[in-house]
Amino acid sequence: MAITVLKKQLGNLHILRGLSALYVVVYHAKFFFWSGGTAFLEEFPVTDLSFWEKFIFIIDMMSSAGKEMVFVFFLLSGFFISLSLEISKYKKWQFLIIRTIRIYMPFVLSMIIAFICLYVSFYINKDVFIENSNYQLNNDLFEAHNSLNIMSFLKTLFFVRDANNFIGYNN
Repeated sequence: MAITVLKKQLGNLHILRGLSALYVVVYHAKFFFWSGGTAFLEEFPVTDLSFWEKFIFIIDMMSSAGKEMVFVFFLLSGFFISLSLEISKYKKWQFLIIRTIRIYMPFVLSMIIAFICLYVSFYINKDVFIENSNYQLNNDLFEAHNSLNIMSFLKTLFFVRDANNFIGYNN
């Protein structure tokens, strides 16, 4: 009974954690969907934008605190993980194994998908893989594709840096 009451009372914190995770996704994705900011506004004034373009622009301007929301997400996640450990019927080592599997398996799957997408996208549209481009995205894609191999993939799966890079993070 007490656990049910506790879950109801913490519902808003779960919502905040979910919204912060969504915010971080938008923050990371905006680099791919939106670039320019001031330069864009000089060339395309807001008055010339359609409703959908204005909406996207507003989302972009509101999603500039991604690093802070990562902190909020991790803080709340740590709270909920420690809470679930406290009310869990498992021993600490069993809980750790279950948590590791629960987190690591989606990570492995996402790395496989990212590896395949990067590899296939090179053959679909080579034009975006340009070295020394004026666009950071093109440079990052070029660097990511050039460092793409089985060894870098395996190192990423075990959180070992390959030079300065992990697959999917190249800065």
